[in-house]
Amino acid sequence: MTFNHIVLRIKPLLLVLLLIAFAVKKQAHAQVTSTPDNKIQFIPYPDFPEANSTWGSIGYNPADKNVYVGVTNHKDKVGLFAYNTVNNTMKLHGFVQNLGYLRDFQWQGKIHSKIMGGPDGAVYFSTDGGESKEEYLMDHPKGYAGGFLMKW
Repeated sequence: MTFNHIVLRIKPLLLVLLLIAFAVKKQAHAQVTSTPDNKIQFIPYPDFPEANSTWGSIGYNPADKNVYVGVTNHKDKVGLFAYNTVNNTMKLHGFVQNLGYLRDFQWQGKIHSKIMGGPDGAVYFSTDGGESKEEYLMDHPKGYAGGFLMKW
């Protein structure tokens, strides 16, 4: 069987799949546009005006009903925020550098993982200690402090 024969057999299947995908997308779009605007809420990060990226570092902790978010400015701060789902408030718990009692050479660029609630009620996450192109050198000129597994 040649490539052309395979393509001719697959075309009808691809067309059906494309039509199904289009119908699903149209239905999903209709659901989104019919949702009232008051169902979406934008919540600012207090006390961290230069916050600009989360890298997907978010998670829910059922123990305290908080949604935790790690936010970075991609320079020198990584904030740990908690959104209280009961009273609709966002709180900055602090910056990873200070919360983890890190030394200057151990600075972290971001929370690099999802944030998970543990069975003990604490939240767990990992950080990234990347710092420029030097981290890719086999013989790092300043040493590589690495990332950390953290508990809050």
